[in-house]
Amino acid sequence: MAFFCKDKFGDYGNIGFMSIKIQLNEAVITDLVISCRIAKKKVEDAMICAVGKLLINKGISVLKANLTKTKKNGPLVDVFSSLPFKQVYEDEINIHFQIDDLNAFYDQQLIHITYKNNCNKEML
Repeated sequence: MAFFCKDKFGDYGNIGFMSIKIQLNEAVITDLVISCRIAKKKVEDAMICAVGKLLINKGISVLKANLTKTKKNGPLVDVFSSLPFKQVYEDEINIHFQIDDLNAFYDQQLIHITYKNNCNKEML
């Protein structure tokens, strides 16, 4: 999924993408890229929350993410820690996060989400 963002200050354009692998009743975020242009504006939270809602509609209850520790990934660790993810494992290279119940997301409704499907395929 690609994400685009605009606010009262202008159009940020394409600000990120997320790839998700679905296995049985759980999903794993395999790729997540977010532009620094929108960092700390709660857009990251809204992206993950929106994906969570789509997964719930598919009957999926668990969402996992594996973050590789890098200098650039530090802000994402903060994002995952601030959401209902729990840290399930950490080593020198990776941090594994998981949500056991996607209904735990609280939509702050600070951001309005519009879905567009330009490829005529199911989004999830």
